[in-house]
Amino acid sequence: MSINDLLHLAIGRLGTGKMRTALTMLGIIIGVASVVALVSVGSGRHQGISNQLNALGTNLLTVSPAFPAARPRAAPLARPRPSPSTTPAPSPDCPASSTSPPS
Repeated sequence: MSINDLLHLAIGRLGTGKMRTALTMLGIIIGVASVVALVSVGSGRHQGISNQLNALGTNLLTVSPAFPAARPRAAPLARPRPSPSTTPAPSPDCPASSTSPPS
C-alpha cells in the first residue's frame, strides 16, 4: 500500500466513527491545553520568584536554621536504686501493708 492509500483509508475511517473521533480529538485538545497552561503558570511563578530575589540586591542567599544547633547532652545522672535498707517501712494504718510484696 502506498502512502496515498493509507491516508485515504485513515480519513475514511475517521468518518465512520464520528462521535469517537470527536471525543478523541477533544481529549487530545484538552490534554495539550492543560499541559501548556501548567507549564506557563510554572514558568511565570519561577520568573516572579527570580525577580523578587533579584530585587533584594544580591545574588547570595544564606539559609540558616531557626534554632542553634543542639549541643550533645551529658549522660543522665545515675540514680541509686532503692534498697530495703533505704526504703521506709509502710505505715501500719495502710491496708495494703498486710499483703506480701511481689517477688
